[in-house]
Amino acid sequence: MGSPISFTGLASGLDTASIVSALVNVESLPIRRFEQTQSELQDKSSKLTEINALLTTLQESADSLTSLSDISTRTASSSQETAVTATADGSAALGTYDILVTQHATTQRSYSTSVADPDTAGLLTSGTLSIAAGADTPVTLTIDGTTTLNTLATAINSSGANVSAGVFYDGSGYRLLINGNETGDVDGAIDFSGGSVDLGLSSNTVAPLAASFDIILDPGNDPPTNTFNLESQSNTVTNAIPGVTLELLGATADSATITVTADTTALVEAVNGFVTAYNDAVTKVNESFTDQNTDLDASLFGDSTLRMLLNRMSMAVIEEVSGISSDYPSASSIGLSIDRYGTLTLDEDTLNDAIADDPNSVATLFAETTADGSDGLMARLVATLETFTDSFDGLIPARIDGIDGRIRDLDDQIARVQLHVDAYEQRLNTQFIRMEQVMSSLQAQQNQLSAMLSGLNQS
Repeated sequence: MGSPISFTGLASGLDTASIVSALVNVESLPIRRFEQTQSELQDKSSKLTEINALLTTLQESADSLTSLSDISTRTASSSQETAVTATADGSAALGTYDILVTQHATTQRSYSTSVADPDTAGLLTSGTLSIAAGADTPVTLTIDGTTTLNTLATAINSSGANVSAGVFYDGSGYRLLINGNETGDVDGAIDFSGGSVDLGLSSNTVAPLAASFDIILDPGNDPPTNTFNLESQSNTVTNAIPGVTLELLGATADSATITVTADTTALVEAVNGFVTAYNDAVTKVNESFTDQNTDLDASLFGDSTLRMLLNRMSMAVIEEVSGISSDYPSASSIGLSIDRYGTLTLDEDTLNDAIADDPNSVATLFAETTADGSDGLMARLVATLETFTDSFDGLIPARIDGIDGRIRDLDDQIARVQLHVDAYEQRLNTQFIRMEQVMSSLQAQQNQLSAMLSGLNQS
């Protein structure tokens, strides 16, 4: 902390303020060295933090390619999309399946007796209307002299019953229409018998139907043979073909062919995303080695941890994966290669050819474990990256914590030196004040003596 006193050197003729400033500047040299070291350490910490973030992104990208069901993406199509559609997940077996839909699942529709005006109160029988949809707990509504057909429909829709209500005109009067929200003869059935009135809903009912369809193994025969009939309460069928979801929209004219194929586009896009994440991390590390800063201490030039990282990353990618007996046991066999800078390149044609030839083997190469329990390509890389990025004991977070700790230590040292410099400056100021005071006093005495001698000479 500088002194507020400014010295003019009136007595001594010296620029005492400049002298103090110069001396304090010399005494402050350790602070500037500490601050320079802090700047260099902060530079390293920032770069390591950025590298760690890129490695974490790479780890997430690689981890997304370790699940067989995610890697083995499938596409399903139907020869009769207006009657039945299909989607497939990674567990679906490649091939074709023939489906004959004879009935898609429907909901129950019930309508009331007719009234002359939907907005006139008192036209409905008073009492309670009970609605039990499927296995749900019945919902009971009260009908009295103030209830109209329209207000009853509104009350049903807000009651929580698993149905939808509306009013329609039948040509001579108005009726309440209640539609079930669930399909099938079990889930979609609605019971109105629990109340004192049902307004004719029980007798005016179109019953719900379960879906009915056949899986045909020999569709070429006339009639088809090896046919297996199935029923479903829902038009969304997930248990007929493993890994395939069927959506039944209506009856098929004849059997519809469901075709499950490998989705090469999705896998190639995922691998391209991985390559981008890998190269982003490698490029950032390489940049830290070749920092244009003239003071190499401010960069990560030659950093042993990062050089070890690059070496282990490349080894994890280029080494063959054990436990794979196919033609695709390594990254190079599916079009992945590493150049002299450590960056990855993907030959999409090679990858597409490999997927078309043996999609399961390509998926196994990436997957978490192989036949002998070894790590697949991506699982191996994830494990390698975990050594460097783990927030508890990863090498890079540990480096960052260590550097940040040194920066905090330097803050303490700077504070201690600053206290010493402030005290030193105060001492200098005090000493120069005293010097000026002494010299001023001596000058006053000199002036008095000169005056006395001048008086004596004149006498």
